[in-house]
Amino acid sequence: MAASPNDCTGICTNSILTLDSLPDEILLTILSFLPISDALTLTSLGPGCHLGRLANDPSLFRSLNLSKCYYLTRRILEEILLNWRNTIQSLDISNCYWLTKEDLSSLDFRLPNLVHLGISNTAVEFETLHRILHYSSSLRRLSYSQNAGINGSISQLAARTLNQLQELHILCSPKKCINEIPFAEYCPNLTAFSINAAYRETCMEECMCTKPLNDVVSFQNLIHFKIGRRVLGSHRSMNLNAVEYSPNQQTVLLADGCFKLPISEVKDGGSPCLTSLQMTFVPDLKTIEFSCLKYLNIAGNVNFTDLNAVAENCRHLETLNISFCTDVLKTVKNGDMWTDLSAFHVFIHAKTPLKYLNISGMHPHLQENQLCQMLALLPGLVSVSMPVCGLPERQHLLPTAKPTCSHQQGTRKSSTLNSSNLNKCSRCSRVQGSQWIETNKLDELNSCVVCSSDLSSLVIGCRKIQSFELIKTGFVSVLSPPAAPADEDAIQCGDVMEPEDSLLCISLWHYLQSLVLAGIPSILHGYSLISITKGCTMLTSLSLSHLGPYPYDQCFFIQNLCQAMTYAKQLRDFRFEQPKIVDMKCLLQSLKCCTRLTRFCLITQTGKIKEVDELVAVMEHCCNLMVLQVISSIYFGTCLNWQKAIMDKYSACRPALHVMLASYKKTAASDWRDVYNKIPFIHLEEFTLFQTRVATSPPSWQIRNQTQEVHTVSDK
Repeated sequence: MAASPNDCTGICTNSILTLDSLPDEILLTILSFLPISDALTLTSLGPGCHLGRLANDPSLFRSLNLSKCYYLTRRILEEILLNWRNTIQSLDISNCYWLTKEDLSSLDFRLPNLVHLGISNTAVEFETLHRILHYSSSLRRLSYSQNAGINGSISQLAARTLNQLQELHILCSPKKCINEIPFAEYCPNLTAFSINAAYRETCMEECMCTKPLNDVVSFQNLIHFKIGRRVLGSHRSMNLNAVEYSPNQQTVLLADGCFKLPISEVKDGGSPCLTSLQMTFVPDLKTIEFSCLKYLNIAGNVNFTDLNAVAENCRHLETLNISFCTDVLKTVKNGDMWTDLSAFHVFIHAKTPLKYLNISGMHPHLQENQLCQMLALLPGLVSVSMPVCGLPERQHLLPTAKPTCSHQQGTRKSSTLNSSNLNKCSRCSRVQGSQWIETNKLDELNSCVVCSSDLSSLVIGCRKIQSFELIKTGFVSVLSPPAAPADEDAIQCGDVMEPEDSLLCISLWHYLQSLVLAGIPSILHGYSLISITKGCTMLTSLSLSHLGPYPYDQCFFIQNLCQAMTYAKQLRDFRFEQPKIVDMKCLLQSLKCCTRLTRFCLITQTGKIKEVDELVAVMEHCCNLMVLQVISSIYFGTCLNWQKAIMDKYSACRPALHVMLASYKKTAASDWRDVYNKIPFIHLEEFTLFQTRVATSPPSWQIRNQTQEVHTVSDK
């Protein structure tokens, strides 16, 4: 029934909506998204102001996630601890690498109601951690770096707090064995334990102790357990084959080493508990113990071939990482090797809720477009990583002619090839937002460069993709992780594929937030990059590496790349690695349009920056730029002078500023160890190193526990 004109229960169209007219619940939600410095400014307005009164609500300060809060300073943290000491229940200041140990040791961390504390990759020393443990008897979850470990006598109250810990997450330090910290003695009641380590480039020494890991950590009550990469260097005698796991194990993540896993058998009438599994040595996945898996990461297992068993048994699987499992899609028929996609048929038929899929590092080499057409039948996918040779091999030869472009009197004429003068159907020419315009003109679709490309079936079938990686199998960056697998077919694989037009349909993914293109030979002119940044308006992360024909000594696409950057208004992370860059000044000038840029990494062998003012101009226009990494043909002494000049000018207003300018030749001569040592761990892991990041992280234990509680309540 339509409302009468005199009905006052509806919204008055003539009234002006102000913040004061909103309910307090909505205002509190809005305030919770503010940066902590702005929230503290509102609290100073006092009770006379409505927003000031709401900003002092204790609910805004119970859980403080300040990890990578780039504008967090000692003064702000001191103010928080002083005014909200009895309110704070969760405090995460991990990855605040710019706060010095002097800053943190002088603060009063007595938090009587603290339940969760995160201080990994932050300069918190043992004395500061001991003080927190002494006064925070309610602490149950702790995450820290080993440099703040227990290296001395502790008080009785601190020991009692450790005794009550339920979750412990540790980042190992070089030259320190994890056996130095007596977990089994102080933390016997752990239900969740994880340990990770920094890269071995920081230290060439390894731990040589002989104490078994199960004598260091108590596995009796563990439900969630993770050993990250490179941990073996911090505990050489680690032997998980002798470990007795809990029958209630829900998470087993073994990213380092080929360990066998004695999973407890499900008893009669019981139900399987394991939901997350990561390991190189794969057990029999056909058994009922694995039927409830939601996260499966067996990346790097070259011997795994039974993907059909996973598809048939793991009907709840949401994340699957089989990258570099080179034989997982191979089958032998009549003496010949064939690519077998039958497992994906099973996933589709069983309606498996796959969301994250990583199949990079393989060599499908299909003559037809079966792979993309198969993945298109999994509409729930939001994140995909696939190899370039997953697209069909075409007979089109890559163009070798240089596009028409020139520089005249400082003005730039872009290539005659661009995304606007290519043949498109009426739908692709008029797509707006997320609304798809259907067309029945078959001839028009067949001639459209977007609809006729091999990626189009995947784009149309999986419209909610948020992260996409297209990586040449065997591609290894100069800053790849130390354990990056080598591939003898790295040069030849993927050199014959469709022209650059095949990438244009990526622009129709309107929810795309992260894009990685590496080792793609067909990107010669770069007009596809313009189309992508125009269409993907939510793109926040872009990584481009070694584009164009091998040996990547041509960079004809640089002009169109610069034009594409002018449309990347939401871009925050940009990593660009190209052996030869012909117009560095033009590239740096294009970054001025990316006003939200936070991290920028440039790696080139021959590109050269002529003066520091070119970098200063980028800093001036990109006010949020906190990470500036440039490895190019700059002299070593010039790098130091420019780096110091930028830090002196901007470090006061940007506390977390990290600037690394390095000479390509010098860093390459040292096997890049200098680079690894200079970059904060969080940026090295998340951004600088080239590595696939799709389906590599399981859901956090807290999120999964909350989900299970919801399911338990709904079942009742």
